Formats: sequence, structure tokens, C-alpha cells
Amino acid sequence: MKRFQINLQSRYFTCILLPLVFAMSMGLLPPLMGQPDYSAMNNWAYHPDKQINLLANYNLDIAIIGPGMTVDSVIAVDNKATENTGLDIFFVHPTFLSGGYTEPDNVALNEQPLSSLLSGIIAQGGLLAQYGRFYAPRYRQATPPTFLGTPDAMAQIQALGTAYADVRAAFLHYLSHDNQGNDFILAAHSQGSYLLSMLLREIIAPDEDLKSRMLAAVPAGMVSVYDVPGSGPGAWWEDIKLCTEVDECHCVMTWRSYGFAGASGINPGHPAYNELAVDSGWIQRSIEAEDWVYQDSLYYGDAPQPLRYFIEPNGGDTYGTGTGFVAFDGLYSIRHRRLGPQAVGFEVIYDPAENDQRPDVMAEDASDPLFPFWGFHRKDYHIYLWALLQQLEAKMQACQSLSSPAQVEVHRENLSLYPNPSNGWVRLQYRGKKMLHEELAVYDAQGRVQRLSKSDAGGRIDLRGLSAGAYVIQSSKGAVRVLLLP
Repeated sequence: MKRFQINLQSRYFTCILLPLVFAMSMGLLPPLMGQPDYSAMNNWAYHPDKQINLLANYNLDIAIIGPGMTVDSVIAVDNKATENTGLDIFFVHPTFLSGGYTEPDNVALNEQPLSSLLSGIIAQGGLLAQYGRFYAPRYRQATPPTFLGTPDAMAQIQALGTAYADVRAAFLHYLSHDNQGNDFILAAHSQGSYLLSMLLREIIAPDEDLKSRMLAAVPAGMVSVYDVPGSGPGAWWEDIKLCTEVDECHCVMTWRSYGFAGASGINPGHPAYNELAVDSGWIQRSIEAEDWVYQDSLYYGDAPQPLRYFIEPNGGDTYGTGTGFVAFDGLYSIRHRRLGPQAVGFEVIYDPAENDQRPDVMAEDASDPLFPFWGFHRKDYHIYLWALLQQLEAKMQACQSLSSPAQVEVHRENLSLYPNPSNGWVRLQYRGKKMLHEELAVYDAQGRVQRLSKSDAGGRIDLRGLSAGAYVIQSSKGAVRVLLLP
């Protein structure tokens, strides 16, 4: 009888509810009851037109705290949260709820902890505001039981659908009223990543213009990229792939973070297990046993190395720096680790040098009873934010013409450079052959000449001494872009 009831629910959803959802999406019916009106600024956590915008006035500078608990340096970061630079950020926040929820459901905006939501968005995505206007809609969040354990399929899809309908409406409003043809970065975390992944599937993937203007999508902290090995990651959606080069654009970057126990498998409450989500058109197909899960491993590979700049907000100016963020360089080690087809993530370990006085800021997470399952889920952005920013800057450089006087189109099929990213030495090839004793110019992200050089007898180019970041190497055969690691 129970199986009959579930099948009946599925049939009801497919035959009756789906046409209603489709009609609403086409504007044939009024919006879902209670859906926020995104022409009203109070339904946005952050919007360039909000009169009270905490992010717009937030200090984005980053103080680097050394082993002796002193400020080694300060990275100055311009805040462009309300400035039209031609590149916008659309951020879908994770779950910020207080209360003991026991069932899949949605929480009205006026019942959500607004202060936690506002500060949490700054903590995770605030530094993205250095690139341009920052948009973050509020939405009727689905409660945690919607995604934990093995929730009822229909209850999950109803709660998920309500939250997604809001995010979808907000993004379409942004496109119609604010975008003005700009490029954009889509970023999210946790529950927000589920919703962003649905948006990619339904709105972005079928639209070539939107795909061409999406610099990158960043659905972090949840599994969004999976496929049968060899077929190319991206089974949640069609025609949008995992980024395979640091300067590749119009692709997806995603990651998860764990501790010494390594990466766990996939949460059984993941919506990609729910066939009703597939029926709805939100997911291309569900996760299968033979699928592999993929995530970004371009900046940090399989070999352990020091974590560059664990970044967190400077709450109450704890370190007396006067900056909005603080960072710890080399306090942890990190590596990309795979324990199985569906168990992959970053392994992060507290690894201080002798006499390092900096605290283990992730100790509380590691002591949580759910740590073996969740890992450092709440710290995903803090752990990988610096690597994310470096790669986004490389993508911005790659998707724009060179600002130097000699502008040369990049032809990847003829000109190549490796390794990329690099720690200092790179090798340049043209049509598979080393370019020996080639005159070269090295430009920074602003198009300024940083070095005039010549490749050696092995085709190698010495980039040592340059600061970490994105560069363009120009030769007589064209130009290639390289990300220089710290």
C-alpha cells in the first residue's frame, strides 16, 4: 500500500503539479502564494539600489596574521558592490535558520534570522564584491530536514520547489531590470548550491547568450558535478562542464572540504536522488551507482601543500587590524583527495610550524559530532576563497582582450604553455614544438609589461620573482595566459 501511495503521488506531481509550475514559469498564472516581490528592496539581502546596504560599506581589506600573531601585511581590496564594472555577482546564500525543524518545509522571510543571514553572506561571498555589483536575494529557505536523512520524495520536492521558485524569480527580475547586458558570476553555498544548480539547468544551459555572459558558476559545498567516467562531468545539467583550466570561462567550479577522516560519500538526502526532481526538469538525471563525483582540483592537487590564506571576517576587530577580513597563511595543509568514485573533496589538516601562536580556527568544527559526515562544510568558502579569487581573476583576464598595445588573439590549438598553474618556470610550445630563444613580453592583469624575456634552449621561461596572479605571455606566434601560484 505504501508503494502504491508513493507512485500515486509521483503521478499526481507529474500530471498535475508540473503543468502548474510550468504555467507559472511562463507567466500564465500568478506567482506562488507568498512569493517575494523582487521589485521590493526588502526582499533582497543585498542589492546595489538598497538604501541600507551593509556590504557596500564593509571594509574588504585582508590582514595577513603571522605566526607571532602580528600583522605581516594587508591586502587592499576595493569594494565595488554598487559599481557597474560590467561584471555582476549573483549570490544564493546557504541555510541560515534557527529553530528545531523536524520536517521538510519552508520558512517565511519574516521568520528568518536576518542579521545572521546578512553577516553570513559577507563572510562567504563578500570579497566577490571587489569585481562589481553584488546581488543576493532572500528566499523562503527549505528547512534542514529537507536535505538530511531520507526525506519523503514529495515533501522534499515541494520544499525545494518553493525555495527554487523564489531564487528563479529573483534572477529573472535581475536579468530584466538590472543586468543591462553585463557578464556575471553565479555563486552559492550549501542549500543555495542546490538552487543555483537548478537555475543552471533550467535557465542558463539552454540559453547561448546567458552561457556566453556567465564568467563562471560556483555552486560550492554540495555535489553538483557527476557523470560516468570518460563522458565529461556535468550530469546535473547539459552543456555546462567543470572548469578544466584555470582561465577557462563559462564553466563550473565546485568543491567540498573535509578533515583528517577524508571525504565522505553523498548524503542520501541529496535532491539528485529524487526522481521527482528529474521529472520537474530541474535535474538532467539522477545520480547512478556508476557515477563519479568531480570537483575543482586545479589550484590544489593531490599532493599536500600549505593552504594559502584561510580567510574569515574580522569579527569585532578581534586582531586590532581595522580590516574587514583576516587571513592565516600556511596554518593548514590541503590536498585534493579521492577515497572512491563518490567520495572526493579537499582534505584540510591543522599543520602549524613550531612556536606558531595562531589558533586553530576550525577546531570547533572538527569536534562537532557530525564532523565525520559534514567535515568543514561551514568553512568551505573560508578554506578555498583565495584560490577561488585567483582563478576568477585569471578567467576575467582570459575573457577580455589584452589592454596592451599589441593585442594578439589566443589560439589554444597552436600555442600551449605548461605547467599551468605554475610556481615559476613554464615551457612554451607552438604546434607541439618547443619555442626556443623566443622573444617574449609578460603582461599583468592590467596589461602592464612586467618582464621582457627570452625562452632558453629548452623553451623554458623564468617567471620567478613575479607576484602571484594572472599573467599574459606574448610571443611572435600569439599569446597565452598563465596563473602564477604563490
